[in-house]
Amino acid sequence: MIIESIMNLFKTMITGVFGILPNIPSLPEMQNTLDSVFDLIFSNATLLNLFINVNTIKICVPILLVIWNFDKIYDISMWILKKIPFFGIQ
Repeated sequence: MIIESIMNLFKTMITGVFGILPNIPSLPEMQNTLDSVFDLIFSNATLLNLFINVNTIKICVPILLVIWNFDKIYDISMWILKKIPFFGIQ
């Protein structure tokens, strides 16, 4: 109930801030630009599939992220293990 009250207060504050700002006019040029950028990205994603299989990317990207952040993962796991007195890790 406390969290709900805090979230309602936060929502009211955000709504109040955006209520003060004037309405932004529509920007058709910006919409056309974003549409062309997204079309370019998604058309090139199919081009990437010609060279590398998507299933291979789905497997390799998480493995790459774990290897890249191994030192942080190790530090967090050692911090947790040091908090457990039963193990006696210093």
